[in-house]
Amino acid sequence: MFPETHLYEGFRYVGALPSIATQRQIQASILENINRANLLVVGCGFGEEIDQILSHRQTSANILGVTAIDLADVEPYLFEQPNISSLGKKFTFKKHNIFDIDELDGFGKYDIVQCGFVLHDFQPDQKEIAIALLASAVRLGGYVMISDIFTSTQQTPSKSAEIYDNFIREAYTATQMGHMKKSEFEALMGDGECLGLKRTRFEAVNGERDYFEPVNILVERAKRVGLKIVQIIENPQNEHLSICIFVRRNEDREQIWSKGCVSHVV
Repeated sequence: MFPETHLYEGFRYVGALPSIATQRQIQASILENINRANLLVVGCGFGEEIDQILSHRQTSANILGVTAIDLADVEPYLFEQPNISSLGKKFTFKKHNIFDIDELDGFGKYDIVQCGFVLHDFQPDQKEIAIALLASAVRLGGYVMISDIFTSTQQTPSKSAEIYDNFIREAYTATQMGHMKKSEFEALMGDGECLGLKRTRFEAVNGERDYFEPVNILVERAKRVGLKIVQIIENPQNEHLSICIFVRRNEDREQIWSKGCVSHVV
């Protein structure tokens, strides 16, 4: 039901891309003023993103607990991150997928769910189920923060190529400016056969992966499962990146989600 993880070693260096660094900084600023929150991170990867989000001292101080999940077994990498490590027992990792988050002990009780660069991997019917689960994972009045790649219009092969070409240009520039080592650049890019941006670009252009949509479609999907849009923040470094913040407005999570079924909430 869900795609095989495309996480690979070179992905650890994606934060050297200016647009990705900006995306993380925006999320850190959003969470800076949270008050005593339990946070669920869906698709945590190697942990660089959530570590940077927690880099603001006020954010870390206000965190009651963090549960992070990913398809890959990345726990050893997570505790290499300084801000994650400083949380100690307040940070928990589970090898898990988004479609089973209703099995987590905190399901329906989280204050905030953060989901970064995950939903574009899913086909439209899978997105419906995934967003319903994210909505149900938070308490009434809780927030869902989705950071992802969006198209301005309907996806086409040329749009997919444009999205990845932008990332590749950023990686070249970051290497030329000394923000990324040559070895890191090569690991991130790959050779077109092993995992890397070159192979991912090829797969996306050929329709083998990535299902980009306009941001307004995400908003409509979210509305149908009881989420209200609070804010959409466009990334000033990359027009295809946005962060959407939603609040859960529906009181009965069973109206939003039941195993294997999405109930549309008016």
